[in-house]
Amino acid sequence: MSNDAVSRSEFLDLARKTEHAKSAAVSAQRRLDGLRQANRPQGRSPDPSAALIQAMAASLRATVARRSIDDFVVAHYPQAVAENIIEIAKKPTKAVTQPAATTGAGWAADLSASAVIAPISLLAPAATYSQLQRRAGVSLSFDGFSAARLPSRSSEGDMSGDWVAEDSAIPVRRTTLTSAQMLPHKIGVIVSFTKEMASYSAENFEIVARDAIAEDTRNTVDTALLDATAETAIRPSGLLFGATPITGETGGGLAAMSTDLAALAAAVPSAVRPVWLMREETRVKLLTTSPGLVGLDIVNAPALAADQIAYLDANDLAVASGDLIFDISEDAVLVLNDSQPVPDVMAQSSVSLWQQGLIGLRMLALTTWQMRKPGRIAVVEEIGW
Repeated sequence: MSNDAVSRSEFLDLARKTEHAKSAAVSAQRRLDGLRQANRPQGRSPDPSAALIQAMAASLRATVARRSIDDFVVAHYPQAVAENIIEIAKKPTKAVTQPAATTGAGWAADLSASAVIAPISLLAPAATYSQLQRRAGVSLSFDGFSAARLPSRSSEGDMSGDWVAEDSAIPVRRTTLTSAQMLPHKIGVIVSFTKEMASYSAENFEIVARDAIAEDTRNTVDTALLDATAETAIRPSGLLFGATPITGETGGGLAAMSTDLAALAAAVPSAVRPVWLMREETRVKLLTTSPGLVGLDIVNAPALAADQIAYLDANDLAVASGDLIFDISEDAVLVLNDSQPVPDVMAQSSVSLWQQGLIGLRMLALTTWQMRKPGRIAVVEEIGW
């Protein structure tokens, strides 16, 4: 009995010591995890643009490090950020807000301003396209569809009501509706980096990647957006296609400025969401000369000429976008010629990413834009103030 009692006492004491050791081990592991987490780059706000850049930068750095994206981000980012990066990097990047609801292939039932945030707008938020996309009267999504239908009126008609006397007939109005088809156009851009840049800290490399991607995307999109080229199978029509330029008033000064602005407003009557497009130096000159115009909705448009100002009703602008897909390569050969159609690659200068120790990032996105009605954009050229 005594020996059994002692054995049991020793057993209970050993059990208590074991539980204490387990508890201490768990606490130590938690402290160690906390220290590791504190030493990792801290997660930033869940800004969609930042998340895209993080995913691209992490994918580039993981490729250079010869590690899978999963292993790399788990080792270098906080858990929540790592999970978000893995999710973005392993599938086409979707629009981050609720897309327009659809009831049939290509038909959008709910048409609302800024219903879909285009991936291009996330990558280059300062681009003219991005500024207009946030103001557009209709935003559609190509996700799952090969085209988008854009309902509009084919004639002005008369849909207004009228005053009605007691027991009098209520007028019946009619108008004609039609639908234009918006086909997706593919925007592509390739950006290359030296592999040495991958040794930068995550923060610094993301800044470099953001600047390069935003600049290249802005130049590609805005140049097409604000030219006067007709739509082709390759690209959408420039917004200025079909717009008859207004010659700027001569004489300079405030009088010429007022005449030009009035001519633009008259060319697009009854604008619901008026937007002015001009270069930054023109905007500064405008507001310096006439500070009372500070309330105008002015969008910076570097792709316009220095002597141009455009004016449109953004309520009649429709944009449609699809997934953003990015691919990474360190073995591709880049042909230094971007003409269309692609020329004979054997006769062109080229760069080998592998030979020069570079890594390339290719981005593809479906997008297009279209004015819902003609005559809703105007442009003044040869301004003299």
